[in-house]
Amino acid sequence: MLRRLPPNYPATLGVLREAAELGLWCGDHAHVLGLGEPILTSLRDPGPTDGGGLEFATHAWGLSALHEHRSPYDDGAVAREVFARMPRAAMLAALGGRYGIGPLTPWPSSAEPAPDSGRLHDGHGPLPSWAELRTLAAAVGGHEELARAVHGLQREEVCEAAIGRLRDAAAYGDLAGALESVLGERYVRAGHSAAGRYHAMVRDYLAGRWDDALSAARGIERRSRACGGPGTGQLARALAAEIHCFRGDLVRARKWLDLIPGTVVHPLVARARLGVRYWSGQQDAALEEAWHDVRRARDSGLLAGTERVLMRILEFAEETRPRQARQALEQLAALHAEADTAMTREALLVGRGVLDRDADGAHDAYRSAERRGDRHMMLYCCQILADVGDDPQPWLAEAARHMHALSVGRPGRARLGRSAQRRNVPLPRGRSAREGLSEADVQLIRMVGDGGTNRQIAARLACSEKTVEQRLARLFQRTGRRSRVELVAAWLDGSLAGLGPVPDVPPGGAPGPGAGSGPAGG
Repeated sequence: MLRRLPPNYPATLGVLREAAELGLWCGDHAHVLGLGEPILTSLRDPGPTDGGGLEFATHAWGLSALHEHRSPYDDGAVAREVFARMPRAAMLAALGGRYGIGPLTPWPSSAEPAPDSGRLHDGHGPLPSWAELRTLAAAVGGHEELARAVHGLQREEVCEAAIGRLRDAAAYGDLAGALESVLGERYVRAGHSAAGRYHAMVRDYLAGRWDDALSAARGIERRSRACGGPGTGQLARALAAEIHCFRGDLVRARKWLDLIPGTVVHPLVARARLGVRYWSGQQDAALEEAWHDVRRARDSGLLAGTERVLMRILEFAEETRPRQARQALEQLAALHAEADTAMTREALLVGRGVLDRDADGAHDAYRSAERRGDRHMMLYCCQILADVGDDPQPWLAEAARHMHALSVGRPGRARLGRSAQRRNVPLPRGRSAREGLSEADVQLIRMVGDGGTNRQIAARLACSEKTVEQRLARLFQRTGRRSRVELVAAWLDGSLAGLGPVPDVPPGGAPGPGAGSGPAGG
């Protein structure tokens, strides 16, 4: 119907606004993106003032594009026209780059509230105000800049807990989580959007539900390709690579990283690249590139998340490159002074635990990570405390439990073994195959979960299809599950987690990296 109405006719613009606002309140960002053609037509043929209808619809369109992990206003001519007339649209585009969506561009100098911004119902409707957009952008930078932005909100309900959640979301490029932290009840969750799915993926990653996180990454990728987009879920790809890396499956990790253009600037991408390259045997090149990525992120104002790159540099450099390790610790201290987040504090305390054997600091980092619900960081703190704490055995036992839950591969377990050896204590043992699932059973379940048919699984295991059928039948009997779907679902929800040890064979049967040193965290 909108295509039949004349552009810039007052009734047309009113309908556009109502349709866009309804889409936002329903969390239906695909619907708002569908208004693109009449919005663009109206922008190309500007008419008389309309009371903010076109401006609202244009901003809603930009926000929905970000929710679908698309760079808004990516047509150059349209962007120049839009930005000249609507500074807040330029803010939306610049915000995307800070959350891994589209190119990273400078914050627009003209991004100040317009005299008539009240017609957009700032602070009341589903659209973020200019002050809220500024706060969302400032969350990736220093604490002083963020404090000024929060002060500009002029709202008492923005508490420290909300700011903490905002900083955590910014570190992972979690736009939906950041918007919810700032907008509060005005934010309408859109779990089916790319941003909503990525938000769930980040939650699953932090909570240690890594199989669910990988499933979300595959869903985001499939959805992006089905929609004909360029596949701009770069941070979902990086997080998937990170998980595969720590499970020892470097083949799959590289496949995810290869989808990310080299021009993407974000600490999460740098962190995943460092782990994969280092454990692939390119130690010197990996560290050199990581230092370059740290400088590039800092020069771009992306402080949130950079601490994990520095922490990983410190860990990889600890034994053989002590000068680089000490340099990383110095940069962590400088970064924490500038950003002052829970995550930068944890990274600094962990670094001191590693290099200065500061057990109290490492314990503080553990408690902080526990409050945030970051299971991977908790695992890493346990490993440090097993090395430097007074009593290593409780920390070794807890680290082993975390590794089991996360299915961490051999490289990630190397530090734990060295700690036990240095402290002259035994490593906690997993259950034997007689008591529950064997490593081969776990490998088979993962292949089924990856969608492998019996024929495909037989080819990868170099056995017959009949053998695969028999092994699955035994698994159904032992676990009480009646189908492949039920078996995989039980594995994903943790129902089978207590039945067997972490597999030494990586998911998919790909050979793991050599038994070199490496962290299980960072």
